[in-house]
Amino acid sequence: MSRVSALLQCCEVVRGKTVNLFQRSGALFLSCQATWLSFRSETGDRSTQTLSTNWANGYRLAFSALPSGNDNSVSMPYNGTNTFDKKRRYQMNQQPAVLSVVGYSNSGKTTLITRLIERLCQHGWKVGTIKHHGKTMEWDRPGKDTWRHREAGADIVTISASNQTVVCFPRTLEVEELLPFYSACDLVLVEGFKRAGWPKWVVLRREEDFPLLRELHNIQAVVSWFPIDDCPYPLYAVDDVDGMEAALVRWLNQA
Repeated sequence: MSRVSALLQCCEVVRGKTVNLFQRSGALFLSCQATWLSFRSETGDRSTQTLSTNWANGYRLAFSALPSGNDNSVSMPYNGTNTFDKKRRYQMNQQPAVLSVVGYSNSGKTTLITRLIERLCQHGWKVGTIKHHGKTMEWDRPGKDTWRHREAGADIVTISASNQTVVCFPRTLEVEELLPFYSACDLVLVEGFKRAGWPKWVVLRREEDFPLLRELHNIQAVVSWFPIDDCPYPLYAVDDVDGMEAALVRWLNQA
């Protein structure tokens, strides 16, 4: 039996048991992801590409059990310079578009991302984010239940509260491995990971940051705090939120 076939059979079982939970809180998504990661661990398969492809196939099969609803509930009208009237990307069997916003520390990356999120969400886009942290971190507290689960060796630890759910993988994951969690999004904005190959917008705060444009690849645009003559990429002033939003919408419509 192929890995995909085995995964799809697992998703059939999970689908029948958790579809109502999914409609309320997304539990089906997490259950299917946990099922696949367990299967992946047992087979010794560490391929990121296999994880993304097979998980996406399994998730789409499980999601097909949900009511389709009214078509208007999944259309995304945009009343700005363009009009977007497609189905959500997960219903078109597509992964979300990924854009990495990069720059040196204190260049304004987070402020830019939050402004873009606000604008896009106002017009019906589903936006997710991934933040790169260059140091170690700890969100839990010693002695708490989830801490004890992790210390005991759990591969994935989840805590679900009335206001939010946190899923913890006690290891580093690359963007490719995280994207399956964002299949319901139209766009994933990544803060950092400037050495990765994703399309990039580079934020320049000082003229001394300009050499960064020669170090990176797959640059799509530059967002600058100061004027730049003869910029080799599309250039936006840091406060030109309207222009950047319009550019993102055009890019998403073409994706």
